[in-house]
Amino acid sequence: MPEERIPPCPWVLTQSQRFAPAGPHVVVLDENARVAHYAAFLEAPETTFVTNRWTVLEEFEGAGARVAFSDLDLATYPAGSVSAVFFRVAKEKALVHHVINSSARMLADGGTLHICGLRREGIKTYIEKAGALFQGKKHVKTTRVGARCGVLTKRGKVRPADLLPDDDYTCLRPVGIAPELTMHTKPGIFGWRKEDPGSALLASVADIPSGCSVLDLGCGYGYLAIRASQKGAAEVWATDSNAAAISACQHNYKAFGVSGEVLAGDCGDTVERTFDIVLCNPPFHEGFQVSSELTGKFLGAIVRLLDAKGVAFVVVNSFIMLEKAAKTVFTDIDTVTDNGKFKVVRLTQGTQPCTT
Repeated sequence: MPEERIPPCPWVLTQSQRFAPAGPHVVVLDENARVAHYAAFLEAPETTFVTNRWTVLEEFEGAGARVAFSDLDLATYPAGSVSAVFFRVAKEKALVHHVINSSARMLADGGTLHICGLRREGIKTYIEKAGALFQGKKHVKTTRVGARCGVLTKRGKVRPADLLPDDDYTCLRPVGIAPELTMHTKPGIFGWRKEDPGSALLASVADIPSGCSVLDLGCGYGYLAIRASQKGAAEVWATDSNAAAISACQHNYKAFGVSGEVLAGDCGDTVERTFDIVLCNPPFHEGFQVSSELTGKFLGAIVRLLDAKGVAFVVVNSFIMLEKAAKTVFTDIDTVTDNGKFKVVRLTQGTQPCTT
């Protein structure tokens, strides 16, 4: 792959390899990581990868990489056992601090942390904080497109009191959805701080017949799945590509006694059955740029996972023309409600829906 086509952060991380001491290296992959962007790391001996995204896991496993899927659980690496850690910073501050702190424990004396990000992502501050924590030599490179990479050398022992505040990233914490409803979630999961208004709207209008089977597609911490179970669904499955979401959803299933499975997967690709009801609050857009490819992917998954007589309820921002996109795969499309910010669209194949 030509260098100019590689995004700036993976490119500058690759260039920083020459500053890394020999020995075991760990590459922490972000949600947008692609094999082609990290080819130089794949060729390096004693390199392992860690990701919290199922899609990234599948792609790197397919390329023969040694890659682990977890909520970036780096405790599996013994203290002082790693020579270099490479990390493209994430969106969530608590997660970035978690990886920096974990690197301080994992790295041997003289080991290096290679941390990269864009200016608007606060990379300058992250490099300064990590440099103060590691106490060793610091090398910083900035590209013309705004990507900055810091190579920070660890010297001596890091005191626990000096670790960066990570909001107890590894721990789930309760979020009060309503006076009678508390679920557990954590940083890095969509809508983790409070009840998401789009999901709340969907839960309020979705018809869940007693005794039916339900799939929460893109489940997050399991809000829609729990709501469906409370409405009388006999069996509720949930799936998501985020390892943190899977962990939180499994916890909430146990707490609320939900009957069903929680599976990691890419848009339901590991689910091998169909359901009476599919509920979905998908990531159809970033800002105001609607992704037609992602919309088609979710609609295709709903078609595959929905029983012939089943019903899907999908919530999206009001400006997204989901109804138009759905006409290519569904025969019966109805906008159930639209509050000006979010709308819920009901999709069926035009046959009699489940009334179990």
